[in-house]
Amino acid sequence: MTTRDLTKLVAGAVLAFGSLILAASAQPLPPTSPPQLAPVLPPAHVVDLLTTDGMAAFGAQWRHMEVKIVEGPALPNAMPGYKTSYDITPHAGVKSFDDSSWLTLEPKQLLDRRGGGKL
Repeated sequence: MTTRDLTKLVAGAVLAFGSLILAASAQPLPPTSPPQLAPVLPPAHVVDLLTTDGMAAFGAQWRHMEVKIVEGPALPNAMPGYKTSYDITPHAGVKSFDDSSWLTLEPKQLLDRRGGGKL
């Protein structure tokens, strides 16, 4: 076998192998399955905290306290035109907050207007 024949044989093998690789890569990807969603189930229990019975189910209480808007210094990195900032007091977001002095409301009172302003 001559060098020329060996070169043709190797070139033919490379072309054949290369075309197989291209054909395999051109195959469409298998379809993917749809995303898994949580099952949609009806709720086992519904509790309406806007009713006396619903509140009793959890020993819940509605409490009310009028907040006050307080003025303070501008926040750090505030734009030059802002010399003050505003906040509310009291902040009742922490677990240990004592709201025992607040007015207790019945569910039928929740829709009553308790303030004179628009805030």
